[in-house]
Amino acid sequence: PQLRGEAGKKREWIYNQLAAMWYVREAGWKLNEKGELYDMSGAPFTEELVAASADTDASKAARARLTAVLAKLNPAGGIPDSGDGTGRHANKDKKKKKSDEPEKPETKPAPSTSPSTSQPADSAAAERAAKFDRLDKARTGKLTREYYTTNQSDAEAAATRFEKMDANQDGIVTREEYIGNGGKKLKAK
Repeated sequence: PQLRGEAGKKREWIYNQLAAMWYVREAGWKLNEKGELYDMSGAPFTEELVAASADTDASKAARARLTAVLAKLNPAGGIPDSGDGTGRHANKDKKKKKSDEPEKPETKPAPSTSPSTSQPADSAAAERAAKFDRLDKARTGKLTREYYTTNQSDAEAAATRFEKMDANQDGIVTREEYIGNGGKKLKAK
């Protein structure tokens, strides 16, 4: 009612949902879909997880209030979204076809002469191409040293691998350099 300029009792909480993740929040507390309660007194800089075993009277009361709100809203009872929670429409490629659309015959694209889109012939190179494509989320055909090392479990080992793959030592690994492993001969599996 307040948004329409009418009188009404204001709500003390707000609900937020992104894909299969949601939370309900009030001034000092946030409760998410996993039942995790966060002390938001340091927000926006910190959110402190409050374990149920460490509940104070204030956190117990907040947990009870916010649990009741989530129970009333029942977000888990809705239609689940298969998105990844980033808000970047991760599932846009998986949209279902409309049943009233006639199915189009599948056609293969014409072979490209561009090296960045060509598929390697042997299995080891094909596997490396697939790995590169998973890493290159922006589809630029290039990986920077910083991006590559921060997206690997062992940044130090990743930095060493990056240096070996960066054949021209320009600080960028192209798809071709990645597939060719910096010019090293790949063994077919």
